[in-house]
Amino acid sequence: GWTLRTRAEARQEAATVAQRSASQVVQSVARDQERLIESAHQLVMGVAQWPEVQTHDATGCTPLFAGILKSFPQYLDLVAIKPSGEIFCAGRSPEAAASFVDPAGVQRSAETGGAVLGQYTIDRASGKATISLSAPSVDDAGMVRAVVVVGLDLTWLARPLVEKPLGGASLAIVDRNGVILTHHPEPEEWIGKVLDEPIKNVILAQGEGAAEGRGLDSLPSLFVFAPLLRDAERAGDATVIIALPQNTVFGEADRVFRAHLVGLGLVALLLLAAAGVGIDLMTRQRGHGPTRTPRRPRAGHLSAGPRLTRGRSAHRAGTRRERRKDPRRATACDRHASHR
Repeated sequence: GWTLRTRAEARQEAATVAQRSASQVVQSVARDQERLIESAHQLVMGVAQWPEVQTHDATGCTPLFAGILKSFPQYLDLVAIKPSGEIFCAGRSPEAAASFVDPAGVQRSAETGGAVLGQYTIDRASGKATISLSAPSVDDAGMVRAVVVVGLDLTWLARPLVEKPLGGASLAIVDRNGVILTHHPEPEEWIGKVLDEPIKNVILAQGEGAAEGRGLDSLPSLFVFAPLLRDAERAGDATVIIALPQNTVFGEADRVFRAHLVGLGLVALLLLAAAGVGIDLMTRQRGHGPTRTPRRPRAGHLSAGPRLTRGRSAHRAGTRRERRKDPRRATACDRHASHR
């Protein structure tokens, strides 16, 4: 029972450590996106004031947009759209821009006069996950002349795991339907696929926490997840997931447990061997203890011989004394002795 409890405690401790490390990566991804969105917001607000944008000068703004994308690869595309919805300037091409622009977000930005964060989607032109940020271009008269839209490249959000690997861990960002927006490693293999139903339901229902299940590679895994957006109203839009293979999480704990069992087995064998040696020594001591062996009399002699000899000698000496004192008594003693 103690050994089993020790193993369970070791595995629980390993899971806690792994979950803590994965949670740090998840939170780092969310913070990186916040910084990316903030820098994108500053970009579109500045570009929206360019004369080339407010005058719909496609020839003048197109090379400027392309230069920004070259200098800042974390941006997937940068476009300017007329209030009517026509794309007149794009860092890549108008056709490519149409694959990531969120029309509803553009319209809302034009109507409210403020920046609007779009929906998570997969850019058809590049196959990368993205989310758009729109900001209006307002002239001095307060008229909305255009809407500037920048698309963020979400593959950059995997950098925390790239820079600090977690031993076989993978990172995925999924939308509210469980569709994989980006994945590290091998994004081209997993983007656009859907999480397996059991773990998808758990993750989307809980929103944040940890759970065990089978990963995309069908291996038993520990999942740590949290919303990508910290805004409570949009927390369910996308989820960051770290998947840790259980053989990696519990490998060290199980190795120590096996070594512990081997050690206990060796101790048991040594105790059995020591007990066997002790029993053998006790048996030998009982068989060879101190004993008294009777002495055998010499041939022709009885063991009581010396005492009889001493008795007869004393009797004869007494007879001689009696004979000297009383000759008659001595004669009687001689007759008595002859009868014996």
